Amino acid sequence: MLAHLIDPFTRQIGTVDYRGDQRKIHCCLDAMHIDMMRLNRAGDGMYIDDDGFAKDPVRQAYFLYWQESDEGGGGARVVAGKALVVGPLVGGVPVAPTIDVAELARRVIWIDAAHAVAITSRALRSGSGSRHGALLG
Repeated sequence: MLAHLIDPFTRQIGTVDYRGDQRKIHCCLDAMHIDMMRLNRAGDGMYIDDDGFAKDPVRQAYFLYWQESDEGGGGARVVAGKALVVGPLVGGVPVAPTIDVAELARRVIWIDAAHAVAITSRALRSGSGSRHGALLG
């Protein structure tokens, strides 16, 4: 089964082989700790680096992910580091994401560290951010 890898370091979105293995997620994201954010009502999710914003911003890469309001949130979320988009579990088995690479490309905006820090700082002051980034509605 395939999953989609969003790589802000290379500014590319591609596919990787994924069979539900947690080690594969950690390896793809270059992350020790991971978290999941829901992407849509179909059950797709995005694994992200749980410590992404704690890393040196000079060595980190960022992107904005736009989520439609009818998909459980709405607005743009700043993501620090790579992200792995996976499909829902069906009978305990992961399936391919319903969202395709072309749609992900329409929803991802590459940003630099200065913009990521500024957006996240503003969101934290306004109460719409967390250590996982800012949700801009």
